[in-house]
Amino acid sequence: MQSVTRAVLTAGVGAVLTLSATASAGAEVSGLDVESGTLQSRGLVANVPVTFACDEGAQYDLSLSVMQVVQQKTVTGGGTYTFGTCTGETQTVSMQVRPGPKPFKKGPALADASISTYCDDPEFGYVFCGSASVESDEMRLR
Repeated sequence: MQSVTRAVLTAGVGAVLTLSATASAGAEVSGLDVESGTLQSRGLVANVPVTFACDEGAQYDLSLSVMQVVQQKTVTGGGTYTFGTCTGETQTVSMQVRPGPKPFKKGPALADASISTYCDDPEFGYVFCGSASVESDEMRLR
């Protein structure tokens, strides 16, 4: 019974991970990727490029969180970019992330990023039309 439960849980986790990496119906979102970040002000700010592509003319909201272990403490920070316009081409947004409770350091980190797109509907204005996310994406702060 325990091995059956473990197999079901493993299959369920695999399904969740697969779903979180795909785009929802509506405006196509692809290529969501978190790149290496650059530290500034002695680690009080990290500029982290996030690359993606979405259908031309759609509006997007982008969010990013970064986690790093520094001296046996978990340091986290996040940022959002709202009301962007999709170009239909691959585009990169540099996200500013402010850490807490202490500064980031050079080295490995994990990032979660998500993007939601909104399409212009003649009757209702901008409505939700798609999303994509990446979780625990390995990146570096330099």
